[in-house]
Parts: sequence; C-alpha cells; structure tokens
Amino acid sequence: MWQHLVGAFAAGLCVGPACVLHCGALHLAYVGRCLPAAPRRTLLLGLLVLAGRLAAYVLLGACGGWIAGAGLPLPAPWLLTAAAGVLLLVYAGLPDRHLGTCLCQRLPARVSGGALALGFLTGLAPCPPLLASGVLALHSGGMLAAILTFVAFFAGSSLFLLPAVLGLASVPTRWRAALQRPGRWLSAAVGVITLTLAVAQLQGAGGGDADLAAPSADARGTIPPPAPATLKPLYAKQRLTSRLSADMVRKLQLSLHEAAYYRQLPEGRVQCQLCPRACTLVEGERGLCRVRANIGGTLRALTYGLPVSIHADPIEKKPLYHVLPGSTALSIATVGCNSGCVFCQNYEISQASPEDVPRKLVPPERLVAAAVERGDAGIAYTYTEPTVYFEYMLETATLARAKGLRNYWITCGQIQEKPLLELCKVLDAANVDIKGFSDEFYVEYCDFHLEPVLRTLQILRREGVHIEITNLVIAGANDDPGMVRAMCRWIKAELGPETPLHFSRFHPDYKLTRRPPTPAATLARLRRLALEEGLKYVYVGNVEVEGAADTLCPACGQAAIRRSGFLVTSNRVASGKCPDCAAPIAGVW
Repeated sequence: MWQHLVGAFAAGLCVGPACVLHCGALHLAYVGRCLPAAPRRTLLLGLLVLAGRLAAYVLLGACGGWIAGAGLPLPAPWLLTAAAGVLLLVYAGLPDRHLGTCLCQRLPARVSGGALALGFLTGLAPCPPLLASGVLALHSGGMLAAILTFVAFFAGSSLFLLPAVLGLASVPTRWRAALQRPGRWLSAAVGVITLTLAVAQLQGAGGGDADLAAPSADARGTIPPPAPATLKPLYAKQRLTSRLSADMVRKLQLSLHEAAYYRQLPEGRVQCQLCPRACTLVEGERGLCRVRANIGGTLRALTYGLPVSIHADPIEKKPLYHVLPGSTALSIATVGCNSGCVFCQNYEISQASPEDVPRKLVPPERLVAAAVERGDAGIAYTYTEPTVYFEYMLETATLARAKGLRNYWITCGQIQEKPLLELCKVLDAANVDIKGFSDEFYVEYCDFHLEPVLRTLQILRREGVHIEITNLVIAGANDDPGMVRAMCRWIKAELGPETPLHFSRFHPDYKLTRRPPTPAATLARLRRLALEEGLKYVYVGNVEVEGAADTLCPACGQAAIRRSGFLVTSNRVASGKCPDCAAPIAGVW
C-alpha cells in the first residue's frame, strides 16, 4: 500500500504550483477578502479552507470503493466549478461591515462556514491529478487505504498553499483594512473566471476534465468508420500455393468430411460461406484458414475429428467468470484460424497447416463421453478459432447438450449469420474478442475487419447466449482511452451494462515481439475507465491486479466472488443473487 501513498503524495507535490494558481487562487482571494485584523485569525481562516479540502478528500476516499463497485460516474466538473465561482462572487459583494476583526466574536459564522464550503467544493472538483490519485486509491486494497491515499495527495498539494496563507497572516495589522478592497476585486475576478471555466466545461471545452464527464446519449452505440482502402496490414496472411487431392488428404491422414455452408460454382470452383472472407477456391485450393479445401468440387473440412489439443481447464481460464464459477470445461482445438493477428498467443497451432502439427482422431461422441466421465460441466471450443472447425464443434455440442453438458465458444467472432444462428441453438456461453475498437486496428494488426465481430455479438445477445468480452491490450496500439471509452459505450448500449469485460495483458509473441508487455497500471486504468462508463463487471487478466479478478455486486459493492488467478477462493452467489442485498448477478449459475 505504501507505493500508492508515495505515488499520491508525489502527484500532489508535482501539481502543487498549479494548485496555487487554480484552487489556491480561489482560496487566497477568499481569505484576502475576509482578512481579519489578527494574524492568528487569518491563519485560522486559511486553515479552515484547507480543512474543507481535507474533508472532501476523506469523503472521496470513503466512497471510492462503493463508487467503483456500482460503476457510478464522478460529479460533473462544471457543477462544482460553478458553485465555487458563485461563492466567491457572494463574498466579493458583502459589505465591509459584515467582516469583523475577531473570529470568535465578530466574524460571522457564514465567513468561517464559507471557508469550509469553499475548500470542500474545490476538494471535490475532479482535476486530472486528483483523478490520477483516485485510480491509485481505488486499487490500494481497501477503504482505509483509499482514504490514506487521498490524504497523501492532499498533503503533497498543500505544501505550496500553506506558505501563501502564512504570507497573508504576516501582513501588518495597519495594512489589513486596506487589503480588503483589493481582496474584494480579486475575489470577484477569480469568481468570474471560475464561472467562465464552468461554462466551458459544460459545453465540452473544459480540457482534460470534460472527457471525464458522462457521455452523451448520441455517443453511445456508435460503430467506428471503415478503415481507408489504402491501409495495409502489418502482415498479410497468405493462402497456401500447394494443391491437395483426395489421395493426398488420405495419405496425410486428414479428413474428407464435407463442410457445411458453401456453394458450388461453375468450372469446379466452390465458395465457402462460413466466415466473412467468403473464400472462392479452385480445385485443390485451401481457404485462408488452411483447413477447408476444394476437393473434387466439394468443400472439405480437413480437421474434422482431429483435435491437436484436449485439456481440462477451469472455466475462469476461458475467461468466463460468470458461468458456473469453479467448474471445469473439457477444452478442445484443431489447427487453423481465419484471422491473421500479428500478436497471436497460440500461433503455433492457429497459424499452422493441419499436416504440420501432431493430431489424433477423436470423434464427437468420444469427446462427450470423456467430459461426462471426468465430471466436467461443459465443453469449450477454444485455443485457435473454433469457427474453422464448425462441423466438428456443432456435432460435438449437439451431443453434449443431449448429455446435459454446457457448450462454450471462445472466438474472434468472424462468422456469417446463418451458421452462427445454427450454432446459437446449442451454445450456453461465448467469450468474444474485441481486439480493438477501430477498423484501422483490425486491418493493420489482424488483417480483418471490426464490423463482423460486432454483428456476431449482437446476434448472440439476441439469441440469448451469455456473452463475455475479452480485449487484449497492446501498448501503443489499442490502449487509447478514447478508443476504449467508445468500446465500452457500444457494449453498454448494444449488449447491456451487465456484460462482463476482461482486459487482458499482452506479452510479445508471433510477429509482434518488439512491443513491451502491457503495464499493469494501464490495465488498472482502463478497468476504472470502463466502470466509469457504466459497465458493471470489469476484470483484468494475465497479470495480478489486486481485486481486479473479483466479482463485485453492482448494487452494494460487496465481493460476491473472489479469485486468485484461475482459482475461485470464495463464491457467495446464491441462486444468481448477491448474498448481501439480493441484487441479481448476471451469468449462468
């Protein structure tokens, strides 16, 4: 926790001079206007302003955990700024006879109360340094730690304000009355400037703070524009030039199972209609996925019944945090993928050809029998891109459902509507990658497009399949806060705020080895941003960020499920509801 305290103190220390020019100007204008005759009273008045700020920070720290759990937005900056400006104008207009020379006898209660109010309002105003400290507070490990983090920020930022207040207190008594008139002018000027800033913030021109306000309704659910036609991928996935025949397929011990969703064309050509690429293939040619080939004018699924990976995994590894927590899923994959992501974490099997990877014949009924025998709750189609082994997945899933098993689809979402609708009939849950909320990112890094992924998510939602989303965060590629905000707004508008979102850490792999691993601080910041946008369940994966794997009740903020890595250490969800307030927790329970 001490790292958070040091960081918050350093943030306050660095921004201290700016605080003198901004919040400090408000404080000093007020104290100068209400300057009592006694130096000690001046110091006390300044300390009351600082006490108001401290009270605001303690309140922010106490509410931080609850706000994070409920996903509530921060107060609108323009409201607090306007209130501080009005308070200064009120005191600029007070006649001098209302301002006495003794704080305990003649200084009106409204002057000392105003000092506290002004400090409290400026303490609540969410300036960027304060919000940075807020992020530290919300990940510091508890309410007390959050309060102490805010107090550390207050201590750092106040080191520069105390000398200014002491300077006013040292003014000789005979000059104090003369200083009240300039104090009135300064108070009025700062009040007008503050109100002008409030208007600018209200109109969306308030600099960094404006971006932190709640998004307008028409900004939600917006799909990014298509990438320019001139944009080229970092790595363009290529089709294999070698041709296959039926005899070669048999010698390679691959499958000649007829594929679903294709149409025959003149001259022996076929067009695959499984994914949006819609590859047109001549005799012997394979699609870009490398696992579907035109053999004798018929599209063949070369990997049907030939998995290269079979493991029993915790459901949390998929990740599906809201599906039977603590259960296991028999996880399978064949070779192949219809995407060309340069950062692929499983490229050894996803980007390979089926003849180049050891495999074994495991028909659907044997997979289902193995899952039942092991006591797995379901079967997960994962690791590579399950869409390219659609027939194998669909037949296995149909048999699994008949045996009472669940079916989980872990996918990049690149599939056409007709096969997806058929698959939805046997799916219980899906984790879909949104690799970046920009078509430019998809084209450049994945050699594909964003729009089909969003359409897949909308169809899954409409068909009643439980959805969770994974966003692999790559520094300098898809970690822009504006892009992430747009993604969160689309998820909230189109899929619902209860849709779980997982920010996953990138590590250098495949053709993107010179990018550094994603900093944990970046993932924590994006998680906080997603909560601010109103998503109720936001997680961090592939790295330990304290509390970022726990499921919090969006109503009361209490931890309903606690996790350590892929291990569920505590599951208090009862019948899909929070045990503390009975609010529903979205998921499959």
